Amino acid sequence: NDFTVSLCAEGVHICPLSPVVVHSQAFPLEILQLPLLVCLRMRCNPIRSIPDDIKKLKRLEIFCASFNLLTALPSGLFEVESLVQLDVSHNSIQVLPRDISKLRNLKKLDLSANQLTHLPPTFLSLSLTHLELSNNFLHPLFWSETALPRPQSLSETCCVLVSKCSRRTDSSGLPQSVQCIVQRHRRSSTCDCCGGMLFGEGIKVIRSSPESLGVRNLPILFTVCSVLCKGQLRQKPLSCLFSQ
Repeated sequence: NDFTVSLCAEGVHICPLSPVVVHSQAFPLEILQLPLLVCLRMRCNPIRSIPDDIKKLKRLEIFCASFNLLTALPSGLFEVESLVQLDVSHNSIQVLPRDISKLRNLKKLDLSANQLTHLPPTFLSLSLTHLELSNNFLHPLFWSETALPRPQSLSETCCVLVSKCSRRTDSSGLPQSVQCIVQRHRRSSTCDCCGGMLFGEGIKVIRSSPESLGVRNLPILFTVCSVLCKGQLRQKPLSCLFSQ
């Protein structure tokens, strides 16, 4: 299995090196000791995970990890803001993290032949020139399973109402028992419509994106806090949603 490495010397243009041959079933941590690394290709390896410390490669512009055994992408990868090309095709990735929007310089993205069922709202903020998404589970026939209707519990509904009221009034006067229930159901993420707190799993809503780089009907999965926000989200233009 080949790891092709290119280095960038200080103040000098990119200088390619000869391929480095590595026989390993895991990501070689020695790679992380190359802070000037510009191009890393790990095609056709039985690698199951990428370390979060890949964020140390601050100058990485091209990263190829296609034909591996990846099931997820680490949060550290999205801190490599220098990335221009990302190829993680032919893996088993099920979810594209919302942090993909941090890759502001990303131009080419290949996610083909994975197990994606939807894309995050932040995906729409990318300025791509090339996109590959074939051979995933993104066809409209799968959408009903991706966003299965799940009624909110009474506790979750009450938490939403308490939260919305607390945004307008002082919540310090709430009984301690109520505050405990709110904290127990609260999630770290926020509603994609109103920006308020989410409780439980929230309500899933799929919106179809306009044609992007020749790809139509991309399922963008939103999570909202209430039925009211669900209705409002369906009425809002997508351009307003991903700019929030």
